Amino acid sequence: MKALILDTSSILFAASNKIDIFEVARYSFPGCSLEVSDGIIAELKGMRGSTRKEKVYAGIALKMLDKSGIEAYKDNGKVDIWIVKRAQQSGAAVCTNDVNLKRYLKRSKVKVFSISRDGRIK
Repeated sequence: MKALILDTSSILFAASNKIDIFEVARYSFPGCSLEVSDGIIAELKGMRGSTRKEKVYAGIALKMLDKSGIEAYKDNGKVDIWIVKRAQQSGAAVCTNDVNLKRYLKRSKVKVFSISRDGRIK
């Protein structure tokens, strides 16, 4: 596996559990590049208008993402489609806590991981 795509749900879940998903991913998959799309960043920014907790967690997630130095790929506003196509074309795995996306990715023969409350990607 050369790359791990992190989606909004996994980044937000990690932030809400005080886990630096970028650090965990780099430790769990040494030498593997981490990928996000500009739509994922837009989704996190859009959550600033949500509930108070979601605003806080989205803000934390954006700070962690900024600190990580990961560059965002263009997704033309279709995040899930980009994730599936990018993973299929590049052979990347995906880290998501979104049950529906996870199910679709598995049917599409894409390797899928989730982040757990204890901070492990499995």
